[in-house]
Amino acid sequence: MSDFWDDDIVKTSVVNQHQNNGIEHPAMFPKEIVYLPILQTCVYPHLNNHEYSPLVLDIFAGSLTTYKVVEEINKNFKTKIRFVGYDIKKYF
Repeated sequence: MSDFWDDDIVKTSVVNQHQNNGIEHPAMFPKEIVYLPILQTCVYPHLNNHEYSPLVLDIFAGSLTTYKVVEEINKNFKTKIRFVGYDIKKYF
């Protein structure tokens, strides 16, 4: 994506929000958005087959919201969902 998007496009296309640690991130979203897809595709199949080892891939991992949801779900449902995330910005 960095071949097509640069800092100017990202900063002007969305409203910048501030995280608690003061780092500016242009596209944060509430964690409730990813709960249902992860439950449907990772947790429920795992509960029926404990050998199933789901993996969540977040290609826009910027503020790690999806990772935080995966960790919370792993704790609450005693699952072992794996997470891989990356972002076009090295500092996110």
